[in-house]
Amino acid sequence: MKRVLAASVLALILATPASAQAPRLFDQFLSLCDATGVNADAAGAKARAEGFVRPPEKYIPAATIPNMRNVKTLWKTFDDGAVVLITGELPFQLLPGVDAQACAVIIGPAPANALDPVAAWANVPPVPLGGRNIYFFRQTGGQRQALTGTALPDLQAALTAGEVRGLVTASDNGSATIILLKPVI
Repeated sequence: MKRVLAASVLALILATPASAQAPRLFDQFLSLCDATGVNADAAGAKARAEGFVRPPEKYIPAATIPNMRNVKTLWKTFDDGAVVLITGELPFQLLPGVDAQACAVIIGPAPANALDPVAAWANVPPVPLGGRNIYFFRQTGGQRQALTGTALPDLQAALTAGEVRGLVTASDNGSATIILLKPVI
C-alpha cells in the first residue's frame, strides 16, 4: 500500500509546477487533521483556506489509500514537491467491523526527519507493522494516553465518548505519510 501511495505522490509532484516553499509535514498534520477533529469537511475547508486545490483529474486515482471510501483529495505544490490531503473512511484495524473517519497528509519529497515529532506528540509507544508505525490512544482535551492494557469497560467508554484514535505513519520512496483515524461508533 505505502509503496503504491508513495510512487503516486512522487508522480504527482513531478508533473506539477512549483508554487511555494515546502511546508513541514507535522505542522500540516496538526493543522488539517488534528485541529479539525478528523472531520473531512472541516479539514477540506481549512486546506482550501491555506491554498490547497483539487488535483487534476488524471492524478486523483493515483492519490488514494487502499480500502478508503468517500475519498476527497486536495493538494498544494511547493518548490520540487507537493503536500496532499486525503480524507475519507477506513476500517479501524484495532476493532474489526468498526469504520473510522480518516485524515491523511502526505508530503514528498520529505526530509529524513519528517516523522520525528510524531512519537513525542502521540505520547504512546508505536506498534511497528510492515514498515509502518501504528499508535492507538485515547485523546481527551488535547492529551493522549495509551490504550494498551486498558480494561474493556474503559475502552468502551472511550469509544462512546469519541476519544479513541489511531495514527499510522509511513515513509517510503522519498515521501512521508501521517494518517489520523477516529472510529465511528
